[in-house]
Amino acid sequence: MPDPGSERPLSSESGFAEMLSVLARTKRVTAQLYLECAAGAPHSASRIALQQIAEDERLHASQFAALLPDKSAHDASVPITPPGCSVNDQDWASMLMAVFALDQAVTGALVALAQTTDPAVAQTARRVASEEQAHAEFAVQSFQALADADAAVGRRLAHEMVEARDWVRSIFPRRQMLLTLSTAGLLPAGAPQAHDTFLASLGDRIQEALGVLGEF
Repeated sequence: MPDPGSERPLSSESGFAEMLSVLARTKRVTAQLYLECAAGAPHSASRIALQQIAEDERLHASQFAALLPDKSAHDASVPITPPGCSVNDQDWASMLMAVFALDQAVTGALVALAQTTDPAVAQTARRVASEEQAHAEFAVQSFQALADADAAVGRRLAHEMVEARDWVRSIFPRRQMLLTLSTAGLLPAGAPQAHDTFLASLGDRIQEALGVLGEF
């Protein structure tokens, strides 16, 4: 993996600075939540996979932070509790649904950011979005296994997916940020739609895995 420090830092006047700061912070949060999810994983293989995903998230956060001119100002993460209940009493499947929703909201933003003409931002966005494909495969396969074992769990998780979407929007309003960047001429007009299309397609994949496609 390329050294995140090898990318060209953005100038302090860059319109991307706020978005990149939010992305770095959100990636640090998802890293912590994936680690907490790993602690409750039902099998050792899932625990190991989630620990690796958490490490990926930590590295992604570093890559976004490396693009910022003042890295020290963006180190702290605000603790975030997933929707519905505390981390301590939320079951593993629900925790995975919540953190995956947050993780992939970032990926949707990256699909849009990859369209910018800023080479450093576009290159980092494309690379991280590509690496996120493995995270998506793990989550979708996990959800399908849970639904195959118990259809009621699949339906419960489908409802929680909708709840998780609302939660993510409340803490990470990335579409408005993308629209602002597009209005400023830093992204093409169709970039926010690329974000929407990515998440809609992923939502269909998850619904299919849960056995509820077309019902939500």
